[in-house]
Amino acid sequence: AKVRTFGGWTELSRQVIERVDIPYLNTVMTALGLKYAKATNAALRAEIRKVIDDQVTASNTIELPASATVFDYRDAIVDAKEIYDDRGFLIDGLLLGKADFKRLQRLTYSEVPALKVNPTDEFSGTLTLPNADGDLASMPVHTLFGGYDGPMAFYDHTAVKSLESPNAPMQLQDD
Repeated sequence: AKVRTFGGWTELSRQVIERVDIPYLNTVMTALGLKYAKATNAALRAEIRKVIDDQVTASNTIELPASATVFDYRDAIVDAKEIYDDRGFLIDGLLLGKADFKRLQRLTYSEVPALKVNPTDEFSGTLTLPNADGDLASMPVHTLFGGYDGPMAFYDHTAVKSLESPNAPMQLQDD
């Protein structure tokens, strides 16, 4: 993969640095850090979308019915586990877009299952709406924002790796 550099800068005179209050400098550094986080998060989301798009093939696709039930989602987890096992990977979770997360949080049971799949009574998992994440039948679920509306995708955490330089995102120079 390409090495990409993200950065921003600001200029502070020596006089400002020596005379200004610490909260001012903290605000400047916080603003730079937030800008860095926004840029690196967008780049990582784009790379994840690229990996997903590259992997969507007939042999990698599990179709869900248009009106998928919680049991259809559970079946998809089992089917995905078989595919991942055959290829020597682990399933660490499920990524989905905002629209799919909204559909997921509206799932209801038409019948109570005969077997408990996880420790939460009659439920098949939990969703944390403020974070747009949770779990479905003990499978971590994460929403991929930034305009992602592609297919839901199971993932192995080794599929995409982001490495940062030591001291990222801050470096001070005396120039």
